[in-house]
Amino acid sequence: MVNLPLTWFGYFLIFDQFAHSLTSIRIQSDQIFMLLHHLTRFATHLATLQQDNQIPCTFREYAFEADQREVTVVIEPLPKILMQIRLDDPPFERLNHISITSQNTQQQDMVDQLNTIFSFLAGMSIYRLKRSKVSSPSPSCVKKYSLDMP
Repeated sequence: MVNLPLTWFGYFLIFDQFAHSLTSIRIQSDQIFMLLHHLTRFATHLATLQQDNQIPCTFREYAFEADQREVTVVIEPLPKILMQIRLDDPPFERLNHISITSQNTQQQDMVDQLNTIFSFLAGMSIYRLKRSKVSSPSPSCVKKYSLDMP
């Protein structure tokens, strides 16, 4: 999904069809902020539904129900529920590699947080991931992650 002219909505429709079969994701986009915002909300919604023992929503359901008029201008911190729970049926169950590229060097925190959200949606524990995170000495916003699944 490199340089595809997709909004977060387009990414969600693709994820709805293929998330369970993806082993690798490569994203290069200027839509990092909105993708991060909506993936964080989606992940939080999934975690809440799992905690309440309810049927999880799909990417498609979320995309069509999300309030597209909502304006967000800051990176929101990860909700605590994501650090307290591990998904029973993660949407990216086969994902083991992700590469996120942003041309904007100011988006490094967003790239890192997007990796964390994808890791959560791949079934990893964020608490363990956050504690073992090592900062990169490189100022580049090109990040490649391998997800080591237990």
